[in-house]
Amino acid sequence: MTKSNISYDKIVSISTDGAPAMIGKEKGFVKRIKDKNAEILSYQCIIHQTSLCGKLSTTLKEVMDIIIKLINFLRSRSALQHRQFKDFLFECDSVYSDLLQYNNVRWLSKGKVIERFWSIKEEVITFLVNLDSVESKQYHKFLTNESNMLSVAFLKDILGYLNVLNTELQGQKKLICDLISSVSAFRRKLEIFEEDIKNQDFIHFPTILEYKKTPDIDCSMFLSFLSDLGEEFRKRFKDFAEIGKLSQFLKNPFEVSPTGEWIDVATKLFKLPKSSLQIEIIDLQEDISLQMYKTSSTEDFWIKHVLDKYMNCKTLAIKLATMFGSTYVCETSFSKMTFLKNRYRSRLTDHHLENTLRISCSPRVPDFKKLAQEKKCHFSH
Repeated sequence: MTKSNISYDKIVSISTDGAPAMIGKEKGFVKRIKDKNAEILSYQCIIHQTSLCGKLSTTLKEVMDIIIKLINFLRSRSALQHRQFKDFLFECDSVYSDLLQYNNVRWLSKGKVIERFWSIKEEVITFLVNLDSVESKQYHKFLTNESNMLSVAFLKDILGYLNVLNTELQGQKKLICDLISSVSAFRRKLEIFEEDIKNQDFIHFPTILEYKKTPDIDCSMFLSFLSDLGEEFRKRFKDFAEIGKLSQFLKNPFEVSPTGEWIDVATKLFKLPKSSLQIEIIDLQEDISLQMYKTSSTEDFWIKHVLDKYMNCKTLAIKLATMFGSTYVCETSFSKMTFLKNRYRSRLTDHHLENTLRISCSPRVPDFKKLAQEKKCHFSH
């Protein structure tokens, strides 16, 4: 920070992955930064939080573990068996040529693995019969049990919804308010999912509806999981509730009330004068010249169109817009660095790596035509 000449007063918030090195009470990065500026906000990455929320309960975890062991049995027990399995899928004109290997590090892995497995489960069952081994018979017995397969069907549907949420949270230029809105929407969806399971309509769980063979099934385990999942989301994201109250101000300042809760939150978190905020938001809402920019992007509206006479409102908006809701940008930078450090690179120096990393992470697109025109060509004589 000192080397880069970054002022601690310019930092609004810190998003971490929850590692001890980041949040340690004595020597953690956040603690050391807050020693310089106590007003800095800190919280754990929203994407990491959602991944932790999706941990499976005991019975569902056992089902998932068996599916993973089955996949490893077919893929990794022997190279010959794996080739035979892929050849069998090819002969059956299967929609997929192989099962996906499970990787606990990848955020979307679990849902994608179950989705692929479910698509070719019939081929897997037939192949296990042909193997005629003790282990294959055990897996075959598991896959022909209706209760077990209903659990797999539930996992496919609910992990699919979690994958959609995870994908929504990723990407560049995601404001913290956008991430909080996605999480809040998912929490409300969980209530609908619970009601759907209770009534056994399964309109939100098409895989269960497709597979179930009896009108009434025992859904107590599914309801328990959804209830625990909702509670986990509530506990983990309670720290973001106050930031969420500022979302409407940032996205649509013309609709907020000058006496709304957001005023108290802004005063508490960012130490802005309440009286000035109230007066400014009223003036801003009645400013006819700003009405035409209602459809502008959030960044353009506050940076390009809102005048400095609304300084407190503008300061609040810019602080909210500069808060990172996740460590996605940092994670993608590491991915780019890994790609750059391949065996085909021409130089091995740290200086060269730093320069190429800056280029790869920059959103700016070079004007290659202009650069080529400025280049002095040496013609042969």
